[in-house]
Amino acid sequence: MDKPFTPTAAEAEALIALAGERRRALIPFHNRRWDGDFLTVARLLPRLGEIGLFEAHWDRFRPGLREGWKEEAGAGLLIDLGPHLVDQALTLFGPPRAVSADILAQRPGSRVDDYFALTLDYGPRRVRLSASSLIAEPRPRFAVHGSGGSYVKHGVDPQEAQLKAGVDPREAGEDERDGLLTLPDGRREAVPTERGRYLAFYEAVAAALLDGGPLPVDPRDALAGLRLIEAARRSSEERRSVAL
Repeated sequence: MDKPFTPTAAEAEALIALAGERRRALIPFHNRRWDGDFLTVARLLPRLGEIGLFEAHWDRFRPGLREGWKEEAGAGLLIDLGPHLVDQALTLFGPPRAVSADILAQRPGSRVDDYFALTLDYGPRRVRLSASSLIAEPRPRFAVHGSGGSYVKHGVDPQEAQLKAGVDPREAGEDERDGLLTLPDGRREAVPTERGRYLAFYEAVAAALLDGGPLPVDPRDALAGLRLIEAARRSSEERRSVAL
């Protein structure tokens, strides 16, 4: 199932139950776990020590409205890109204590949200996830700050664009944009970005179906993400932090 896994958490629960009853593999397509920059972040986290602030942004500049379902009521940026950002945060840090959110439609005439900013409460740690359709100069894709230094990476993983351009999936995934690691003493290091590995998702799907291996993404992970997104909507509507 592509994202969003289902439109609502209740439907996700029903779908997971149905898959169990019929003994079918149900696999959310959270392929962004295999983005090269995300793999790099996951590898660097131990080196960054105690994380105080983790930021992930997904910015675009699309001021005009487009034809298609993504501009129809019930869609929007939060349910389009939010599942990926939320899944990455939950993969790294687990469930937060609470979420505070600001969700808006900023473009004239827009019927869906085209901006969101979520703050996840992990006690002394904050995780901020944001996306916008009105940013011509994108913010860092990742900015991670901890007791052991800071890591900042610009640019979106190139695999989708490479595959659309006809690159062989076995050759796709190389990102020439380095991240920057700043150490507590002020020294800076360029950090090559790991090669993205979308193909690994499909290999794991095949192994699960043919050999009984583990699912590459547990459907309950997608359910947890949808619950967080629904809590974020309540937070924005009620202008308060929502406990999870």
